[in-house]
Amino acid sequence: LGVATFVVLDKQAHLEKRMAPIETPQGSRRLFDLVQCTDPAHRVAFYFALHDTLVCGDKKLASDVAMGGAKRWRVVTTD
Repeated sequence: LGVATFVVLDKQAHLEKRMAPIETPQGSRRLFDLVQCTDPAHRVAFYFALHDTLVCGDKKLASDVAMGGAKRWRVVTTD
């Protein structure tokens, strides 16, 4: 048997105010902002999963962004 996880979109309305663009550290972009949805109503489900995860081009930049500033970020790299 498999496992399924469901996100009730109507119950995630509290996340919509956090989906607005944010200022990210130099050289990074928010992964959520890179996702393109055909139905805008589904954007909240992506934000539920990704939150403010940042995308960086390499491991050094990712490490600097994740641990180097006053705020800690969840980071992924493209390499």
